[in-house]
Amino acid sequence: MLPGALSGLRVGCVSYLNSRPLIHGLDPADIYLEVPAVLSRSFAEGKLDAALLPVFEIFRLAAAAMADGISISCVGEVFSVFVAAKCSFAECEAIHADPSSRSSAALLRVLCAEYYRGPHVVEAPPEGDAPRLIIGDPALAFRREHKADGWQFHDLGEFWLKHTGLPFVFAAWALGERCGVDTARLLREIKQTGIAAIPEIAATTSDPAASEDYLRHKIRYDLGEQEKQAMRLFARLAHKHGLLPSERIPAFL
Repeated sequence: MLPGALSGLRVGCVSYLNSRPLIHGLDPADIYLEVPAVLSRSFAEGKLDAALLPVFEIFRLAAAAMADGISISCVGEVFSVFVAAKCSFAECEAIHADPSSRSSAALLRVLCAEYYRGPHVVEAPPEGDAPRLIIGDPALAFRREHKADGWQFHDLGEFWLKHTGLPFVFAAWALGERCGVDTARLLREIKQTGIAAIPEIAATTSDPAASEDYLRHKIRYDLGEQEKQAMRLFARLAHKHGLLPSERIPAFL
């Protein structure tokens, strides 16, 4: 455990498996766990000093800064952010967006507007076999439960790499005014501890082998120059298509 590592700060994190290496060793009582949309609202209201947020929300909220060197990202297939459909992606008409993450919904809208002309995104619960965007742990569960039911899984990380040649960053640490370089440094140290503990984290799940493969080979936790380039491109395209008021992204600490 790392008691007191972020003492005095109100810290929030998404409640998905892929975030656990970024908070491993911290006292669970000190971390506010929620879905991305709720975390974003709490950060915007000043109830959190640091939060692992969807990058779209970090841009939209104009956070003071982001922690350098840390992300939840992918290069190609991410496995847990996809459109589930019983047809090809091009044959989808309306895709029902998952309201729990605006980042993935914004990525889907950007992909449709910039690279695919057929599908459009609607914010309504899917009925029957209607195409739907699913993210995070519910996406992993859906894959397990429906892999033999005729569903196709159109991976957004794969689509982004195909069209841009870049990784995609789904989430990063947003830092408020009370956080500085020391906070960012501690978060990077916690990340290294968590990555080393991936086998231990995976062992607590219902399918340790699949969980370890997912955390090791699908999810990336670094935030380097290529990831920053991808973030700038995403912000520019989201602004171009009317999803963001500005293409500016916060500073890195």
